[in-house]
Amino acid sequence: VAQSRGQMVRRGLGMLGRWPDTPDSVSAPPLGSSLALLGPDFRAPRTFRSSVGVAVALNATTRFELSGAYRHTDFLPRRSDLNLALAASGEDQFGRAVFGNLVQTGSALGVEPGSNRRFREFDEVSALNPDGVSDYWALTARLERRVGTVAHFFASYTYSRTEDNWLFGRGGAHWFDISPFPRGRMTEWANSRSDFDIPHRLVVGVQLEVAMVRLAGFYRFESGFPFTPGFRNGVDANGDGSFQNDPAFVDDQIPGVADLTSAWNCLRVQVGKFAERNSCRGDPSHVLDLRLSVQSVRLGDYVVSVVAEGLNLLDPELAEVDRALYLVDPSGTLTLDPVTGDVAVPLIVNPAFGRPVTRWSTGRSFRFGLRLGH
Repeated sequence: VAQSRGQMVRRGLGMLGRWPDTPDSVSAPPLGSSLALLGPDFRAPRTFRSSVGVAVALNATTRFELSGAYRHTDFLPRRSDLNLALAASGEDQFGRAVFGNLVQTGSALGVEPGSNRRFREFDEVSALNPDGVSDYWALTARLERRVGTVAHFFASYTYSRTEDNWLFGRGGAHWFDISPFPRGRMTEWANSRSDFDIPHRLVVGVQLEVAMVRLAGFYRFESGFPFTPGFRNGVDANGDGSFQNDPAFVDDQIPGVADLTSAWNCLRVQVGKFAERNSCRGDPSHVLDLRLSVQSVRLGDYVVSVVAEGLNLLDPELAEVDRALYLVDPSGTLTLDPVTGDVAVPLIVNPAFGRPVTRWSTGRSFRFGLRLGH
């Protein structure tokens, strides 16, 4: 919305000149301004939440809790491109609708600027409609136990599911939110597992205290983030102008794909069709924190303790994974049927599928200090 009308959009594919010089109008021709429109029923998102739980004291030192929660959110904004061509110009070798004229440059694949637009005086015309919905439900069990003043233990496990049709959930550039199937086939592809779906969460905490020594530990486990098998940035498989929204068609006839399907169950069960949204999942995370506190001296009403802490000792590999199942073969050539408009894109398997691309782990850290308290 912030870029609507005020800027001229330029698009180019191929040699754009030398960075940081601005590409000229030949390599990146101006295509008109972008435009954003609020749908006639646009309104703020609305959330309904309900929860129920029960807590039982099993004995004087043990407590058990069981709770459930459900949350429904609607009127989430979803984007559609009103200026995309009304009809596809053809299909690729997997039956994916293609808009405009695809152009291959090495391992990059995009659409010829302006060839996929209804009105040439505009580039993307975004309609923001409040038809996004999200459903979340969770069941949590928690156990807490004390053993005198020596030990304190608690454990909590949550199983949850989150489903929505909100492609923009994880944020990023606005073209994340454009459906890869805007016309006809698989129009409900977005209705699936949410970007926020973390089905398993486990938290365990233990504290031991003997004489002047206190040892505490905290462990947390979470399922990995889901992702959709697709292509790398720089590949617009359907020519809609978005380089980041196209799912891959799982074809085990392409050399190397069979090896990936044997290693990834999410691929194996989808052979012969387009990958479902967020059908694969990255590695889970394990977090372990420890604290050792030793009371050293008492000063009147105050106690001085020596404290040593180890944080994130397991150093989980939080990362953005390589979601590309295929790469465009730079040694191959895109072929076009001039009669039907169908195209065949040369593809090769990506051996780095599912491996980390960008890591954001904080790393292990250790802290030592003195603590003054009652």
